[in-house]
Amino acid sequence: MVGIDRRTGELATPSTPGNEIVERVAMCLPPEAAEWAKAQGTAGGALYMTVAELQGDRSTVRASITLTSPEPNAVYRIVTTMPLADQRIEVQAVPHGLTAPLQVDLFVDGQVLATLAVAPYSALWQLEPGTHAFRARALDANANTWYSDSIEVRVTR
Repeated sequence: MVGIDRRTGELATPSTPGNEIVERVAMCLPPEAAEWAKAQGTAGGALYMTVAELQGDRSTVRASITLTSPEPNAVYRIVTTMPLADQRIEVQAVPHGLTAPLQVDLFVDGQVLATLAVAPYSALWQLEPGTHAFRARALDANANTWYSDSIEVRVTR
C-alpha cells in the first residue's frame, strides 16, 4: 500500500495533510517495464510503479491499524439464560505496514481494555447495555502512533 495525495494523484509526502491521503495498492515493477506500466494505467485499482519510484520515499508507505472486530453498528443482546460474565465479544485489531508494533492498545469508551505486545491483538469485552465506542492504537519503536477509526456497537437487554 502506498499513500497517494488525492489532490495531485502523486505519491504523498510527509507534508501532505492526512485527510488528503488515500491508500492504493501498488504493483512494483522493474524499470524496464515502466513504459508498459504507464500505458496500462490501473487495473483493479492497482497502481503500476517501478521499484525506484517506491524506494525513493519510504515515508509514503502508510502504516495504519484497523479494527476487525466487532463489526461497526452491530447490535448485541444480553440474554437472561446465560451468566453475564460469559457474554463477551472479541475486540481485535490488525496493524498494516508496521513490521512489528511495540504495543497495540484496544479501547472501549475511551478506556483501555487491553495493552498487547504480540499478535493476535485481541481481547474479550463483557457486554454492557448501551452504545459503546471501540478504537485501537498502535505504537512503534520510534514512538510513532496510529489510531484506527472509531466504531460503535449497541448492546440491549
